[in-house]
Amino acid sequence: MAATVPIRRQLSVDIHRALQSWCHVWAADDLAAQITVEFSSRMTRSLGRCYPERNLIRIAQFVLEDSDALVQEVLCHEAAHLAAHHLHGSSIRPHGPEWKALMLMAGYPPTVRFKLAAISRPPVKARRRRTLVAIIEGLRKEILKGLARG
Repeated sequence: MAATVPIRRQLSVDIHRALQSWCHVWAADDLAAQITVEFSSRMTRSLGRCYPERNLIRIAQFVLEDSDALVQEVLCHEAAHLAAHHLHGSSIRPHGPEWKALMLMAGYPPTVRFKLAAISRPPVKARRRRTLVAIIEGLRKEILKGLARG
């Protein structure tokens, strides 16, 4: 489960207003009240995630430290995924023509990837890849420990 962080009340109001506005433009007025937005301190590799089955948008906490424009665009990007799913069903492509049309209707370019190098974000811990040799060596040590104990 992601570690979520509380958001300022004004930010919460701004998010709610933006969602209402976009959902109205997309002819999905009923959707805005169903969406939950969370900010996660554990997200470091992406700016946002959308979970259509739960009407949940999760945005990386470090996005809040960037410009308000970025927060709005990431929020719109993820909300458009929810709206596309809501309006067209689950069989559509994530960044397909339905999603692109919603982004354009909201006044944003249908950008799939952001240049993360330009965004200040926390350092990402390198994932340690275990080779087969390392795994075998670890197992060998465990077996020897077991034999030594008795």
